[in-house]
Parts: sequence; structure tokens; C-alpha cells
Amino acid sequence: MEIESNPKYCRVIKRASSEEDRLSGLPDDVLHSIVGRVPLKQAVRTSALSTRWPCLWLHALAASAVLDFTDREFARGQSLGRIVATVNRCLEAHGAAPLDVFRVALSPFDAFGRDVVRWAATALGRGAREVGVDLTQHADDRGFLELHGDLFQAESSLAVLSLGRCSLRDVPPGTAGLAGLTSLSLNQVDVTDD
Repeated sequence: MEIESNPKYCRVIKRASSEEDRLSGLPDDVLHSIVGRVPLKQAVRTSALSTRWPCLWLHALAASAVLDFTDREFARGQSLGRIVATVNRCLEAHGAAPLDVFRVALSPFDAFGRDVVRWAATALGRGAREVGVDLTQHADDRGFLELHGDLFQAESSLAVLSLGRCSLRDVPPGTAGLAGLTSLSLNQVDVTDD
């Protein structure tokens, strides 16, 4: 079976069998709605349901204003490289479209440190109103993920910030990017006395 990438969906050029595929006959908006309502790992698995679905989940995700990687099943059984590649691929598929919510929960964070900071910066750059970074799963005494001072320097639409197992020591008080917060949740976070 050969697959051709298409902005709306992946189209199968040659059918694997002559069996009727009713799922492939559904309109694009219905398929995107279905895939967009299930957790990421299950959305990826939908590619096995129909000949037309191999990369439908990625296009449905790109149309969503919410990127949520907090499902514990998301990272289970995947290599570190594959997890990073999946999140990167989802952010790339999302393009420059506005993003309302970005959440990630990964462990051990030392393997993802630079990537997590880059993902948070990308979300803030795309206008995310809510950012959540939870690195407390299976936390040990390895320390905290350092969030750089320039991450929150620019004014942003950020209203909800949730951090777990991060350090804000390099983020100066009164930073413009945090001025609009209406909700702040800190769990095992290292901060200065200021």
C-alpha cells in the first residue's frame, strides 16, 4: 500500500484489499472531530482503523488549539528520542497557528530539559494562554529544570501557568510575560526569596 501526504488527510493510492471501508467515506470534518476528541496516543492508533487515517491524527492535531502531552500513556513504552520526535512533529504540524493551551508531563526531566524549555518558548511565542510543565512524575533528587530568565521576558497572553519540578531562580521578579497571570500553580518549584 502506498500513501500520499495531503494537507487535509493522507490518501491511499492503492487499496490493500477490496473490502468496503466505511470509515474512509466519512467527511473530513467528522473524521477530524473524532480524532481530535481522544487522547494523543489513541489518536495515533486510529491510523490502523482505516485506509484513509494513517496521518489523519496529525492533521486533526494541527487544527486544535490545545496540545496536551500529559496523558501517562503517551510516554509509556516509548524511547526518549521518539517522545521528543513526536512532540516536535506535533508542534511542526501545528505550524504558526495560534495555540491556547500547551501542557507536558514527562519524566525523567533531565533527558528532556532543553526540549521542554524550547517547547514552552514555542507555545508562548504562539500566544498560549495556558502553559503547564509537570516534571514531578517519578521525581528524585536530580534537581530542577532551569527555566531561563528570557523565557518570560516578552509580554504575552499567558494567564495560567502550572509548573512542577522547575526552577525560577533565573526569572527576575516583575517579568513582563508573567504580568497577566490569573492562576499560578507551583509544585516542587525552586524560587528566590524575591
